[in-house]
Amino acid sequence: GRTMGCFAMTESGHGSNVQALGTVATYDVEAQEFVITTPDDASRKDYIGNAAAHAELAVVFAQLEVAGERHGVHAFVVPIRDDEGRLLPGVRVEDDGRKIGLNGVDNGRIWFDEVRVPRDNLLNRYADVTEDGAYESTIDNPDRRFFTMLGTLVQGRVCVGGAGIYASKVALAIAVRYALQRRQFGSPGGPEELLLDYGLHQRRLFVPLARTYALHFAQEVLAGQLHAVFSATQEVDEHTRRALESRAAGTKALGTWHASTTIQECREACGGAGYLSANRFDALRADTDVFTTFEGDNHILLQLVAKGLLTDYSSSFGELDQLGMVRFVAG
Repeated sequence: GRTMGCFAMTESGHGSNVQALGTVATYDVEAQEFVITTPDDASRKDYIGNAAAHAELAVVFAQLEVAGERHGVHAFVVPIRDDEGRLLPGVRVEDDGRKIGLNGVDNGRIWFDEVRVPRDNLLNRYADVTEDGAYESTIDNPDRRFFTMLGTLVQGRVCVGGAGIYASKVALAIAVRYALQRRQFGSPGGPEELLLDYGLHQRRLFVPLARTYALHFAQEVLAGQLHAVFSATQEVDEHTRRALESRAAGTKALGTWHASTTIQECREACGGAGYLSANRFDALRADTDVFTTFEGDNHILLQLVAKGLLTDYSSSFGELDQLGMVRFVAG
């Protein structure tokens, strides 16, 4: 926590379509510096966590331009504040303002007006620019290079998916305990029945409870795979990495949608008591609602999963004869 930073990818004009980001990083060969520029308001970095008040550094995703040629989106380390917290020249910041929830989190917008950073500030694991302005990369295909760079997003998706699943656990714990204390209706002259003794109430809470268990175990498997990939001593093959990214995308989408529906069902299952802030459903609902869209819009993430599956099927079917296809389908 000694150096506070922010992850500046999303722009007002582009979120999911990262390849079309508008911020530009132009290489100045004489000064051996990159010049970071926000060409218009649609290209301002937006909804950036930690930007409005605290971050000293930003990892800025921008279109790399060398000698008039564009090489796609790359990441640059850009100082935005000095040690005293004052904005550096050429950097403009604005708070995003109040949100539905998570208002303890600082979200802001950033504009760059020809901010210069040294050549070494390009994060160059997959591509680099030499002192004399030659672009180099071990990955020749621009699309493959881009998606390889975006592979780092898998960690955020795993975290967000897990957070949604854990929020579901909290909501269910509250609702089930309430249902074991609150009584309503019953036989004439007899005691009222517990809410959880009613079949309808069981279906309302036990189905999402079972699904939460399933998602918990899926998340545990995913976290284990993530740890194995990121702690591997050798380069992980592309198929393994792609499978991890696909699983992370699918689990994040299912886990966060599940959180939204489960928290609402639990709130309703507690009646008016569920509407009281003291019982936490308002904060749970407000603070997890954004999970369905950040670290990737869920609908687009599921399209990523589908694309991965179709690619695997295509490669599996590609070299099979008719008998091979029958065996594949049977398997």
